[in-house]
Formats: sequence, structure tokens, C-alpha cells
Amino acid sequence: QCLLLIGSAFASAHYQAAELFPNCAWGLPHDPRCDSANYHGEYPDCSLYQSQAGRPIPCQGLTPTDRCEFAGAHAGSAPPMPGSWHIHVLFPNPHCPNCTEHFTKEHDDFSFAGALELRGLLAATLNRLTEELGGRSPQLPIDAAKAGEDPMYDTCESAFGVFAGNPANYMTEPCIFFIDAVMLSGGPFRDPTLNRGYPNFSFFLPGATWLPGLKGKVLEWSEEVKKTKKFSQYTVLVHPNSGCLVRDHFEASQIYWSDKGVPLYSKDLYSCNAVGCNEACPKSPSPPQPLPANCSWAPPSTILI
Repeated sequence: QCLLLIGSAFASAHYQAAELFPNCAWGLPHDPRCDSANYHGEYPDCSLYQSQAGRPIPCQGLTPTDRCEFAGAHAGSAPPMPGSWHIHVLFPNPHCPNCTEHFTKEHDDFSFAGALELRGLLAATLNRLTEELGGRSPQLPIDAAKAGEDPMYDTCESAFGVFAGNPANYMTEPCIFFIDAVMLSGGPFRDPTLNRGYPNFSFFLPGATWLPGLKGKVLEWSEEVKKTKKFSQYTVLVHPNSGCLVRDHFEASQIYWSDKGVPLYSKDLYSCNAVGCNEACPKSPSPPQPLPANCSWAPPSTILI
């Protein structure tokens, strides 16, 4: 249980994905829903489409960025339509030196092993809901047995190239992220006063265009889980993904906590603050990115991906 986050390179090597057919691939024939007004909303093309290789298209999102503001003069403003959702489940790890005290103490019905079991159950539930709501089996079903045994099991990054901050509007099925059980990666799941973390596992949930009703079904699942003694102590968070990372995690009317929740850390952490931003733009100057990429300091060329 003393786990170290080694990074996405390890996760990618840890899981070898089957060849996947990209949805909404830029420059290729695709599902008519990819071009619908309801799907597009206010998002830029670089968030709505993926490359022909099935990878995210670099996207800094829309400017100006006032759509990400929700306090002060912007209080009560309508939020961006979610491109997707995440579900997080918080759990303890007694071997985590960087975690808050509450999350280093196991007790009956609140343990690392119990959290892995719950992770496996949620994986199986998401596979079932994908079939029920989408009318087909997922291209890459989440392996429920691996989810319940292996904290480094991942399909989001290794198979789909989807990192935590990516709305990935085009994704048609859920995927699973590997677990940072000792909280070395920073991010919002830290106490803002103590700067110590909350171990959690998470899954990506597609938006309503592809799996209508999924978020509601997942919230129902969470409520049912909280009624069971075995899993009643685990805190669940469901939040939207729009590219506005602070708003997505902190706007009370848009997020769901299964209980009173925990305070999250927002200061100086988020690399995306614009509708559609997906953290895929190069981190240093590089040749121009092909359209429809929109990385500001690397003006896009007109070559299709």
C-alpha cells in the first residue's frame, strides 16, 4: 500500500490498450452528433474533436476567459455546459506521509482495501451503464477485477490520452485513472491550510451527448452505496469538466458531495482556465500546431491532423 506516483509514463507502460476507433476524428467521417449544435455549445473545435490517431488536439480554450468566473460580478452566471464529468472517491492510506491525519487512519468500513473493492464495483457498474444508456458495449470495457486489485490500473491516460484536466467532449465511454495514493502530484485534493492530501480514486464520465442520463445514474449509485454499512464512510465527489478547472471543482451548485465534503486547494494549481482547455498544448515553444489546435504562442497551421 505504500505507493508512489511514478507518472503517466509508468501508467502507459503498465497497460497496453487494444486499437480503438476514434470518435469525432478531425478530417475523417464521423458520427453526425459530432457536428450538432447541442454537442458544440460554446466549445472550440480543438476540444470537440480528436486527432485521427485518437489523441487529444492541443487546446488552450476560448478567450476571453470570463466564462470561467463565478464569483463577485460573475456570481450566479450560467456555467459552461459540462463536456464530461469525473467521479472521485476519497479513502485512507496509513502509509501516506503527505496526507491529512484523517486519511491516514483506517478503521472498520474505511480502509485502503475496502476502497479498492469499491473501485472494482464502480468499474463494473460503469460498464453496465454504458451498455444500458449507449446501446452498445464499450470499445474498451474497464476491467473490474484489475480495478479492484491494481492501484496503477489505468485506461484514461494509457489508452485514450485523456489526462485529469481534459474535458474530452468526444469520449463516448467511461475510463479509469490510476491512483496517486501518496498525493505526490499536487492538484486540488489537498487541505488548503495544511497542504496535505486526500487519497482518492477517480473515473472519467462522458457527457450527455454520448451517454444521456449517466451522471444521474452515477449519483443514484453513490446514494445507494452510502446506505450500505460497508461503504458508507467513503466520501464521493462528482464534478463537471469544462476546461474551467477552478469553477469545475468549486462552484457549489455544479458539484455533488455525498456528505459535507472536504475543503479543496485551488491556489496557483490549475493550468487551465478557459472553456475547452485540455492541458495538451506544448509546455515550451514548439513548431506551429495543426488546426484545429489553438495554442496561443504557437499559431496553428492549416494542415489537418
